[in-house]
Amino acid sequence: MAAERIESRAGAVEIEALRAPSGERLRVRDVRAGAEICLDPIELEGLTRVRHGKLAAALGLAADGGADGANGAAVEAAETETPVVGGVEVLQNEFAMVAVGRVDVAGGPHLLVRDLASRAEVLLDPGELCTLTRLRHRSFAPMLDPSSLVQAVEPDPDQV
Repeated sequence: MAAERIESRAGAVEIEALRAPSGERLRVRDVRAGAEICLDPIELEGLTRVRHGKLAAALGLAADGGADGANGAAVEAAETETPVVGGVEVLQNEFAMVAVGRVDVAGGPHLLVRDLASRAEVLLDPGELCTLTRLRHRSFAPMLDPSSLVQAVEPDPDQV
């Protein structure tokens, strides 16, 4: 994924998939503040498992989800999936496989993160993405706790 800008009144971020010897990452950079974070697939997958209120609390956001109510909204797998603008990038490591891409919804542009094993997804607006850039990786630990998960069939990388 080439660097792509997602912008709204809440913030402006640049997202880019990176492939390095240390693994695949999604770089999220707050354009205005210059802060950035590189999230690995397991951290991205963790975002899809957190219900809206917990995600908002973990990110230090208001629990009501903002004006349009879609911000940070984690949704269970549905019959129809959210259409992605401009394509999907698959990021994987030995623990997780996620698809990421930009989507345009009523509330404006968002980043879609979809867990390819469970099909759970989350939509993050630019303001929430800016907030992610100010977190430390240890802040993701509660979202990564697998104790409440049900075993899901792992997707075949050749079938994605």
